[in-house]
Amino acid sequence: MTIIAKFSNGFEDKYHGKRDVKAAWMITAKDTGEVIMSGHSLDAAKAAKTASGNLRYFGSNVGVDLPMFDIPRRFYVGASYSWMFDKAREYGFEGKRMMGAYKTWAAAKNADRRAAIEAATNIEVIDI
Repeated sequence: MTIIAKFSNGFEDKYHGKRDVKAAWMITAKDTGEVIMSGHSLDAAKAAKTASGNLRYFGSNVGVDLPMFDIPRRFYVGASYSWMFDKAREYGFEGKRMMGAYKTWAAAKNADRRAAIEAATNIEVIDI
C-alpha cells in the first residue's frame, strides 16, 4: 500500500508501510524552505507531537549553535560530572559547581535553544 502525502509547497512524501496512517508531517527551514524531515502518523495529533519532538535534532540545520545541555536525573557514586560544568562555563554558566544551579541554568538554555529552533522552522501537518 503506497500513500502519497502532498504538502503545500509541492513536496510529496511516499509511505510504503502497512499501518493505517491518516496524517503526514513535514519540518521545513523558514529561511530556505528546505524540507528537513517528514513522516507519517496514525492521526494529526500524533503527527504534530512527532514533528515537535524531532525539532531538537535540527539545531545545526537551521543555524542554532547552542548545544543541548545534559540534565541528569540520577547521580552515581564515584561518577565525575565536572565535564558538564566545564561545558556549561564555555556557554556562560557562572554559578558554583552545584547541581541545583547547573540544572536551573541548563533548563533555561535548553528552552532558549528550543525557542530558537521553533522560530527558524515550520511544521506542517496534513490529513491524508
